[in-house]
Amino acid sequence: TNAMVVEWWQLGLGCVVLVTLLVAYTARSKETAEASHILVSTLQECEGLRDTLSKNTGQTTETFAQLAKVHSTCPSGKRGGHLGKFGVDDMAPPFSRVVFNPENPQGVVLGPVRTHSGYHLIIVHKRTGQARRKHG
Repeated sequence: TNAMVVEWWQLGLGCVVLVTLLVAYTARSKETAEASHILVSTLQECEGLRDTLSKNTGQTTETFAQLAKVHSTCPSGKRGGHLGKFGVDDMAPPFSRVVFNPENPQGVVLGPVRTHSGYHLIIVHKRTGQARRKHG
């Protein structure tokens, strides 16, 4: 009977750990964002585009979309860089860290951000389901 108690206790502990992980994953998977980006191959080009955008205050989103159509190597460039709605695990980790970091303001140009695809400038339009933590 003592062996049975130990087995049940271990099973119970395993279930608690599994449920805790499932709850954490579910909360994280409900986090979504809408953003636009410009993807280029070099840091210099990305910084040049950021400098151009910094000179066009007041029309950042419109100018960003125009620059994305001309310069972005991502297919989203045809849509002004708009990526639509996506989850935290849908993008490369460096990209998601910037987009889902609640300390990064929405509606402003963020970056350059380097991923395996190249260098990105990002504008976060909206975040939903934001957990009270930073992504690492």
